Amino acid sequence: MKNPLIAKALNRILRQIDKFKIHRQKLSLPEMSEAERFLADEFRAKIGELNIPDSQGMSPAEKAWNDNMHTLQRMVESRDPRAFLSWDVVAGTMFVKYAKYSRTEYGYLRSLADWPRWKEVLREDNAGLPARCPFDTSTSCNLVHHAYHVAQFEKFSNETVSNFDYVLEFGGGYGSMCRLFFKLGFKGRYLIVDLPAFSALQEYFLKSVGIRVLTKDEFIKGESGVLCASDIDELDDLIGGRKSLFLATWSISESPLFVREKILGKYSNAFDAYLVAFQPKFEDVDNAVFFEKLRADHPDYSWVTEDMAHLKKQKYLFGRKSFSN
Repeated sequence: MKNPLIAKALNRILRQIDKFKIHRQKLSLPEMSEAERFLADEFRAKIGELNIPDSQGMSPAEKAWNDNMHTLQRMVESRDPRAFLSWDVVAGTMFVKYAKYSRTEYGYLRSLADWPRWKEVLREDNAGLPARCPFDTSTSCNLVHHAYHVAQFEKFSNETVSNFDYVLEFGGGYGSMCRLFFKLGFKGRYLIVDLPAFSALQEYFLKSVGIRVLTKDEFIKGESGVLCASDIDELDDLIGGRKSLFLATWSISESPLFVREKILGKYSNAFDAYLVAFQPKFEDVDNAVFFEKLRADHPDYSWVTEDMAHLKKQKYLFGRKSFSN
């Protein structure tokens, strides 16, 4: 749409319609089934027992996410978690309801030769009450956004994600990207490293959509499924696989340098491929320089850093070793 004022007005109308639909859905939520109540009670117990620290002395970004953990903890205790994607603390930080670029990403996926594959996995689940795309109500713009990232990586690597045996996703949102990988046929071990409250949210969502969530022992034994971990100092036994991928969309690039060092400084050689989305600068960190150093430190990888044509000043970093099947 060429007229920016009309486009802005239309987006505002769509958001209001979406809010009304979600409100109506929330009012009509049926009584919890036994399985739903079990998952909700488990979620409340896990997040309720967390001792989330005070935000004093933290950087602005750390404080924001720490405050979000406090907010999420309070909301889980008092609200129906089946509608968690309608909560601002989640929807405003890790869910794309609708954006100008949503149609561009959807159009790209539709243009692919394997569109039927993408069409199937873009069918959105009801867990969390996600807002639906105004141009395709079978999916959400958030799921489209994640699928677009994966499609770009597959184009670069000439590999489908189902060929990987191990994924470490740093900062996993509410678990949507992980869900997409399993929909695409991934059958290996998937590790999400995140803050404790969001690990609890990821477990709740993934169990709600039927994805197996593992214990640490089951993960170490090599069983297929997902482990949601929060202690970055206790990852040694959890890193690596025969064909492994490091995945981070705007998470590692928004983390303090000491956190990046504990992940990429220590384990960067453990991964066969990289899918990273980042902004050139965050607070006082020059991310372009940071990721250029990662490339220089690993000359045995094929690397591509490229602009996202439809998102200003946002970039991809793709990397891969040569794979032998």
